[in-house]
Amino acid sequence: MQEIRRRKVAGIGLRIAAPKLGRVLALLLLVCGIAALAISYWGLKDRTTFRLRPGQARLSTEVVGEITNLEHREMKGDRLWVLLRASRDVQYSDGHHRLENVYLEVYPDQGDRPDKISARETLTNEDNTQFLFTGNVQIETRDRLTARSESVEYDVKTEVANLTTPVSFQRENIQGRADSAGLDAKAKKLELKGAVEITVHPEAGGQPASAPPAGLPKANLRGLPVTVRSAQALFDQAAMQINFGGGATAEQGRDVFSGETLVGMLTPEKRVKYIAARTGAYLRSMNEGRAAEVFGDQLDFYFNPDQKLVAAHAIGNVRAKTLDADSDAELVTPAAVDLEFSVQGDRSLLREMRAGGRPVLTLGAPKSKASDPKAANKRLTADAVRLFWRETGRDLERAEANGNVELLVEPTQPNPAADRKRLYATVFRCHFFEAGNLAKTFNASGDARAVIEPYQETERRGTRTLTAQEMAAQFVRETQDVERFEAAGDARFVERQRTLTSQKMNAHFSRETSALERVEAAGDAKFNELDRNGQSATMTYTAGDGRILLRGGEPVVWDSRARLKAPEIDSDTVNKISHARGKVLTTYYSQEQTNGAAPFKSVKSPVFIASAAAEFQHETGVGVYTGNARAWQDDNFVKADRLVLRREQKRMEGDGNVQSALYQARRRGEGGERTVVPVFATSRSMTYSDAERLLHYAGDVDIRQGTERMTSEVADVFLQKESYEVERTVSQRAVVVTQPGRRGTGDRGEYTAADETVVLTGNPARVEDAEKGTSESRRMTVFLREDRVVSEGGAGPQSPGRVRTTHRIKKQ
Repeated sequence: MQEIRRRKVAGIGLRIAAPKLGRVLALLLLVCGIAALAISYWGLKDRTTFRLRPGQARLSTEVVGEITNLEHREMKGDRLWVLLRASRDVQYSDGHHRLENVYLEVYPDQGDRPDKISARETLTNEDNTQFLFTGNVQIETRDRLTARSESVEYDVKTEVANLTTPVSFQRENIQGRADSAGLDAKAKKLELKGAVEITVHPEAGGQPASAPPAGLPKANLRGLPVTVRSAQALFDQAAMQINFGGGATAEQGRDVFSGETLVGMLTPEKRVKYIAARTGAYLRSMNEGRAAEVFGDQLDFYFNPDQKLVAAHAIGNVRAKTLDADSDAELVTPAAVDLEFSVQGDRSLLREMRAGGRPVLTLGAPKSKASDPKAANKRLTADAVRLFWRETGRDLERAEANGNVELLVEPTQPNPAADRKRLYATVFRCHFFEAGNLAKTFNASGDARAVIEPYQETERRGTRTLTAQEMAAQFVRETQDVERFEAAGDARFVERQRTLTSQKMNAHFSRETSALERVEAAGDAKFNELDRNGQSATMTYTAGDGRILLRGGEPVVWDSRARLKAPEIDSDTVNKISHARGKVLTTYYSQEQTNGAAPFKSVKSPVFIASAAAEFQHETGVGVYTGNARAWQDDNFVKADRLVLRREQKRMEGDGNVQSALYQARRRGEGGERTVVPVFATSRSMTYSDAERLLHYAGDVDIRQGTERMTSEVADVFLQKESYEVERTVSQRAVVVTQPGRRGTGDRGEYTAADETVVLTGNPARVEDAEKGTSESRRMTVFLREDRVVSEGGAGPQSPGRVRTTHRIKKQ
């Protein structure tokens, strides 16, 4: 809020004019009394008592005596005391006198400057107790007071003087007027009535004012006159109090201070110590850079012994508002507001304002951005608010709010994409930019909570809540919208079923749309959404696409089935997909959690998948692992450039440089015992279907078990239901089966684990034995554990229907 310069208000007439006005009219009373005393020397005796009555005078017109060119001198010792002149003194039969063209001088005991009064006519009664001066009445006192009126009544007994016609007066730098005036010398009261106006100039006649008499404060109004106007005014010298009533207004330049009544209290030294405005009190200060106005049922002002404003108190329906800052500040409370001022030389500058009774502080959008849709208004509500101004007295420096504090920030032109922001806390500390009442930072402590409400909720945008032990709102200087919330200490961000927690958290807003843009979490950051969880050193949540970026401290995401760990993880909370990069490690808590999609035999043991990158689709159960991907359980594994696990379809796919050791084969030894040997396979691609217990290899397939090897373009390995041992393998296209000393080829080869045979078919199939020679046939059965091959002739249009055998002859 701009500086509300109460010193100016205090200086607006009352502080300076009040004591002088009392002295001015007291001197006026003295002059009238002295004039009456002087004239009484010329009163004639033994005549009927004369009384001044209100209304139309009824005076005798019968002249009983007359003196012309009257001049009378009264001495005190050898000093002239009273000089009276009149062009004519007429005595009437009813005892009254009429003096024409009266001129009177009364000299003090010391000094040569007299008090003077003149009038065209003066009426007095027989005993000289009542006087009426009429016609261009002019009074000039030894203290340089001049007063003019058309009529002055004075009663010597009651010591009451009434000026029944408009009166004007001036003394040095003070001048004023009223429609009428009344002075009660005994009660020491002066009353002005009707269009009362008092003006105090900074200096007399354009020259520096001479030193004032003792008891009058020195005026220093910095070059601007002050005018006080009211319907009536009353000065009570005994109580040292001045009351302006009937709607009083004080003005200095463009500054205004008003109320139905103004009450001023004076010190014994006739200095203002207290001023109060009652009923509809109002203050307006329009100095450049400090323009402000204050409304209230009552305004009280307090001054130090040097008559400098130091404090003010506003009571009842108070409203204070700055007027010329880029962002207007308005404080409203039904209770009271206290103001403190800093005295700097001749100025009293507003330093602090305190308000209770649940005040509301409104900070408007910058006027320089009035048409900017990105501009925002702010409203602060609390049990109590304190505002602090800069040392220069211009613009707010900081503010404090205590007790159930709420800050509301709203765009001036709401749109569906924008957000409304609310910040709650026990205590607020607010700081402003160096000029313009522009908010810079609002620091909230004690159960701080920010609520971010979209003007139009969507499936992706709901109400968000940010909580922490402490929180700060940083504002954009140009638009005064929230730039970010900074939360510290058990920070927690909640949006519908999504929760982020960390030690520190920043919520950033778009300067274009005023909507939440991203949330940055640091320090043991975690998130949760239903069954999905994540943890890392830092997290960044992007509100537009609902992604959470996990970085640092071994990021990990998990649900009830699996855990994904990598240096970088991006979790798409909208589509329920997590992306990982770096040394990615996925752990399925058991093979059962893959729903059988992983081709491993142990149902309860965990399944591990390592890769350079991974995509994990939480809802569909699809995991895509790329870059030297490797899945394993115990001693079984599968490697590929890319592995895809499909939980719902119970499938696994591998592409590029596939290597696997997924199953075993039983082999009969030389003694007839059966042993289990692992089976290794390589290919360009692989597919596993749990429903069929089928491993499908394609492209440069190479399967090895023990000393046997089978290569082909395509191979299907059928596994037993319970043991994950091979039941049979079907290879096709360019099939080659080798074992020590023997090699078979064909278009198709089928291995059967039960009898450990390979049936080769082709056109023709061929078996080469290092010792026995070569056999060719349409169909050939190779007994892997026996030294025999059974060839069968084939039937068909291209088949010769014959078996050809070439025996190798050993040399003797």
